[in-house]
Amino acid sequence: GRRHSELLVLLLAHPHGRTGDELGIDLYGEDVSPVTVRAELSRLRRTLGPELLDSRPYRLRADLTVDFRTVLQLLERGRVAEALDAYAGPLLPGSDAPGVTRLRRRIDGQLRAGVLASRDRTLMQAWLRGAWGADDLEIWEAYARLLPPHAAARPLALSRINQLTTEYGLPVSTATSLQRPRN
Repeated sequence: GRRHSELLVLLLAHPHGRTGDELGIDLYGEDVSPVTVRAELSRLRRTLGPELLDSRPYRLRADLTVDFRTVLQLLERGRVAEALDAYAGPLLPGSDAPGVTRLRRRIDGQLRAGVLASRDRTLMQAWLRGAWGADDLEIWEAYARLLPPHAAARPLALSRINQLTTEYGLPVSTATSLQRPRN
């Protein structure tokens, strides 16, 4: 279920372990009964088996390879192209658990920043093709600035910039400033 997925993500994000109180805040926010968290962890232990989940602090005994950790590790090494390739999309997008939401924003933000800082058209194009990047006005603008004046993708990029500018209620001059003067 969703809570098991959230717990697994939180445990994987904190390999040295989390207390029950920390997991409770990560899952539910401030107002949570420790009994609720213990019950969730008990159900998870039954699913995983007692040999995989430690308590005091709660942590996984196995070191698993998971996509979100791979993305973060690649970004830490400055390997943005590989991180983007390993990125399967936002982490548990349906989760509203505070700890998962924070982690999702961190991963997405770091990856997006890496793509933007790369000034690599191919990486930007890959980001923009994903559902998570299709409405990213800043990267559309950066991408359009990197395109040669007569590139086939330029009209598409400028059109998307104009659409997003209108949707976001921004002044149109933001988008038109990317158009190069005609000689």
